[in-house]
Amino acid sequence: MNKRNRRIDEIYSRYEYLAEKYADKLFNINGISYEREDLLQDFREKLFKSILSYIRNFDKYLKGLRSRPTPMKIYLQTVMSNYYTDSIKKINSQKYGAIVTGK
Repeated sequence: MNKRNRRIDEIYSRYEYLAEKYADKLFNINGISYEREDLLQDFREKLFKSILSYIRNFDKYLKGLRSRPTPMKIYLQTVMSNYYTDSIKKINSQKYGAIVTGK
C-alpha cells in the first residue's frame, strides 16, 4: 500500500464515527424499513467518497488553483448531515408522502 492510500485509510478511520453516528440516527427513526447495516454501508461509502473529494480539493489549493477548503472535520460533518437529510427525503418519497422529521 502506498503512502497516499495509507493516509486515506488513516483519515477514514479517524472520521468513521461520523458515518456510524448519522446511520444510527437515521435507523432510530420510527417507521424506517431499512436494515442498520445497509444504512451504515451507505453512510460509510458517502464518507469515503467525501474524503477523496476533500483531498482532491486540498491538492488544488496547494497548487494555487482554488481557495483554502474548510477544515476537514467541519466539511465531513456537513456532508454527513446533508446526506442524513437527503436520506430522510428519499424515505419520505418512498412512503408516498409520509412525514419523517428525524427530530
